[in-house]
Amino acid sequence: PLEIIIDGSVIEGDSHQVDLDEDLRDMIRDHALGASIQAEILNHLPVGVELRIFAGISEATLASAPQLVIGPLTVESAQVDPATHTVSEAVISRPVVQLDGEQARIFSLPNLLTMVEVTLPSTEGNPVRMMSTDFLEVRGIVQVDVHVNDEW
Repeated sequence: PLEIIIDGSVIEGDSHQVDLDEDLRDMIRDHALGASIQAEILNHLPVGVELRIFAGISEATLASAPQLVIGPLTVESAQVDPATHTVSEAVISRPVVQLDGEQARIFSLPNLLTMVEVTLPSTEGNPVRMMSTDFLEVRGIVQVDVHVNDEW
C-alpha cells in the first residue's frame, strides 16, 4: 500500500467514440424529445469523488469546451477497513440524469466523443492508503425519447 495526502486533483480519462449509425443519428436529430442517462459508477477508492462526463466532436476541445457536460455526479468512498485502512468493499452509485430535447440532440452528431473527468477531493492533510488494485469504473446507457409518427 501507498499512503498519500491528496491536495485535490483532477484526472481526465481517455475519450471514447459513441458509435451510432446514420439512420439513428438522423432520428435523434429530427425527433428527440429528451434523454435519460443511466450511469453505474463502481468506486473502489478510499475517497469519494466527483465526476463529470463531457461530450463533443473535437478531441482538442473535449475537456476545455465540451458541447455537453453531465454532472457533477458525487460518488461516495468505498468502504474502508478500520484496521488496515484499505478498501474492503467497493460502492456502487447509479445516478440518473435527464436531458431535454436540445441536449439529447448532441447524440445525433457524427464522430461524437465522450470523456470522464474525475475530481479527487483534498484529504486535508490526512493520509489515505491506496493500493494498486483500487479503481473507479464508469459505465452507462443513454435512452433517447423520440417522437414517433406515421409519416416516417
